[in-house]
Amino acid sequence: MLFFKIIKLLIRCKIIFKAPVKTDILVLDDVSLSKIKLLINNYDHFVLPIRYHLIDKVYISFEILINLIKNFRKTKISTAYFCSLIKTIQPKLIITVIDNSLQISDIAKILGKEFNFLAIQNAARYEFDEHGKEHASKFFIPELACFGNFEKNLYKKHRIKVKKFFVCGSITIANYQNFIKLNKKKINFKRKKFDICLISEPSPRWNKQFPGFEKALGKIADFTVKIAKKHNLKLIFAGKRPKFVYENSIKKINKGYMDEVNFYKNHIKGDFKILQRNVDNYSSYQAMQKSRLSIGMVSSLLRENFVLGGKSLACNFTNNKTWNFPIQGICSLNDLDFDKFEKRVLKILSMSYKNYISKFKQKPNYLIHINKNKSTQDLLKKKIEDFLI
Repeated sequence: MLFFKIIKLLIRCKIIFKAPVKTDILVLDDVSLSKIKLLINNYDHFVLPIRYHLIDKVYISFEILINLIKNFRKTKISTAYFCSLIKTIQPKLIITVIDNSLQISDIAKILGKEFNFLAIQNAARYEFDEHGKEHASKFFIPELACFGNFEKNLYKKHRIKVKKFFVCGSITIANYQNFIKLNKKKINFKRKKFDICLISEPSPRWNKQFPGFEKALGKIADFTVKIAKKHNLKLIFAGKRPKFVYENSIKKINKGYMDEVNFYKNHIKGDFKILQRNVDNYSSYQAMQKSRLSIGMVSSLLRENFVLGGKSLACNFTNNKTWNFPIQGICSLNDLDFDKFEKRVLKILSMSYKNYISKFKQKPNYLIHINKNKSTQDLLKKKIEDFLI
C-alpha cells in the first residue's frame, strides 16, 4: 500500500533534482500560509506542503538521500523525507499554524533539539478530551503560541509534551482586526445590525463516534431560530462553508455548503437562511461584531468574540463534559430546556458587556489573551524576530 502511494506521488509531482535553498524561515504546511503572511513577509522563507494530496514537488539530491536513510531508521518514510529536507534547508525557525498536526509532532521529536520550532494555535482544542490519553501522548510541541493561559492547564492536564508556552491570543482575530483597520470607512460596528449571530457548526456523521452530538448542535440552532421568531429578534446565521467553489475556472455549488444546509434542515423547524462564508472578508467575524450576542457550541469564534468586546453563549446539550465551555457562568449553558435557554438569552441581551463578564467564574483573558497595548501580531512579530537574531 505504502509502495503504491509513493509511486502515485512521484508520478503526480514535479521531480526536482536538487535541494531547496537555505532560508531563514521554513513554513510547514501551505494551507494556513495566509494567516502568517504579515508576520514573515519581510524575511526569506520557504513553504513546505506536508499534506499528501497537496504535495506537488519532490526534491531529490545526494544530501537529501543520505539524510533520508539516516532518519528512516527512526520513523516513517514521510517524516524521514521532511526531516531530510529540513536538514538541507537549515532554517533558523520552523513555523506552522497546524498546531494539532501529528506529522509535525513527529518531525519535532527528531529535530526539536537542532532547530527552533514555533506552532501557532489555530483553533480551540477539544480533541484531547474527545480522543483520550493515547491520542494526547503522541504530541510533542517545542513551543506553542497559544490563545491564553487555559491552554497551559489543558496541555498539562493531558500530559502533552510542550516545552514552552507563549501566550499571545488568536492570530486569526488579529488578522481580522488588521482587515477592519484597512477597511474602516466601509464597515461600521457602532450600531448593532443583528440581535443574535448563530454560529454554524455542521457535523454530519459525528454521531457514529459521539452519540448525541449532532442532535445537540441541531437543538442549539432550532432553539435560536425559535427564540428569534418568538421575540422578533434579528438573526444572522453565520455559515462555515462558502456557497461556491471554482474548479478549472468554473463556478460550482460547493458540496460542503450543501451538506451544511442539509444538516440543519434535519434539525430546524421552520425556514432559515445560512450566510455563505467569505474567508477573504472574514464574514463570520463581521457577523459576530454586528450582533449583540453570538451563540454556538464549540467554535473558536465564541472565545475570540471576547477580544471584540462581544457577548457569547456556549451551549453544550450533550450531557458530556468534553464539550463544556472552558469558562463557566452566564456565558455557558448545559440544560437542554428551551425555557432556560430563552431566559438566559434574553438576560444576556439586556446586559452591558461589563455586567456580562462580571458573571464569569474566570476572566475572559484566561481563555484568550486580550491586550489593548500589544496586539497578537506585534507579540508574534517580536517572537519571530528574537528567533532570527
